Formats: sequence, C-alpha cells, structure tokens
Amino acid sequence: MSSTILTLGILFSIFTGLAGAQPAWVKDTDGQPLKAGTYYYVLPAQSSSFGGLYSASRNRVQCPLYVTQIDMSTVDGVPARFAPVNGMDLVPLSTDLNVESYNSNICPDPTVWTLAPVDKKTRQTFVKYGGVAGSPGRATLRNWFRIEEEGEHYKLVFCPAVCKTCRVRCGNLGVYLAPNDVRWLVLGGDTLPVKFKKSEKN
Repeated sequence: MSSTILTLGILFSIFTGLAGAQPAWVKDTDGQPLKAGTYYYVLPAQSSSFGGLYSASRNRVQCPLYVTQIDMSTVDGVPARFAPVNGMDLVPLSTDLNVESYNSNICPDPTVWTLAPVDKKTRQTFVKYGGVAGSPGRATLRNWFRIEEEGEHYKLVFCPAVCKTCRVRCGNLGVYLAPNDVRWLVLGGDTLPVKFKKSEKN
C-alpha cells in the first residue's frame, strides 16, 4: 500500500512539473523576454565592423525591399517585431513566427519578411519584404521563421512547421556578400549570430 502511494506521489510530482513548465523565452540585451508586437533591433551578437539589419533595393528596382546588414557598426538598422504562430504575448524559442520590420513608407509592400524565389544569377534565396502575417499553412509557408539558440546568442532560422504535408528546405539565415560588398540576408550563407535590443520605436 505504501509503495502504491509513493508511486502515485512521484507520478503526481512529474505531471505537476510538466504542467507548470514554461517555454524557453528569447531574451533581449537587458535580459528580458521579447514581447510580441514590440520592436527590437536585430544586431550582430559579436563585435564587428557591421551594424544591424536594414533594408535595401536590389537590381536597380526600388521595390520590394530586401533585408541586408548595414556596413556601419554604430548603426542599429531597422527594428523588427515578432508574432508567434501560437499567439503568445512573449516570443519563445524554436517556434514559428512572422517577422515584420518597422515601416518607413518607402514601398507600398507589407514589411513582413518572406523568402524570395531562388535568384537565377546568384543562386541565392534572399529574404525580402512583402510577406503576409498570420494565416499559417501552405500558402504562407515562406513567411514563417524561428529564433534558435546559437551558443550564448541566437540565430534566425527558416524551418516552418505550419504545413504538415509540405516539403521544406530548412536552414539558417546567414549573410551573402555580394560583389559590390553589400551583405544580404539569405537562406544559407554564413550564419549570423544575433542579439535583440529593444527599440525606442514602441
């Protein structure tokens, strides 16, 4: 009888612990969990001569804008906000989410990140503006990203689980250095460890 009570007590403790387990939150440079809908600068985690993520035109076409890394370490770039697929108020690790950059009204396109089709010239898959927020599924597959740990820092990843029947080419978002020395954000490339600094644009 006593062994049965002990077993039940252990099981109760396990299930209570699981029920009370909290997701692992992504944290900003102040050690606070990222809040969904709040703008943060996406900065290189390690000291370098480059700054935060920015936006620029490609191929002499003004719109849509593509995500790039600015070449000045003193510039934080354009802040972005995150919207987890599960509607949480805080941003958890390893969860599909939309990324939306601050709208500077340069182009009419939404500033939600999405993967562009493979560029025929460079064979790169660039990250650009023009995605759709929400509506998880096959039609929006290219608009969903994740934040994962990268050592003591973070990295941005494309590996959506919003479509169970879709074949997905997963990969880290990294930097592609173009011949003109512009650092574009692409699927693959050199992995870019990042950190998140809360923006004043809130």
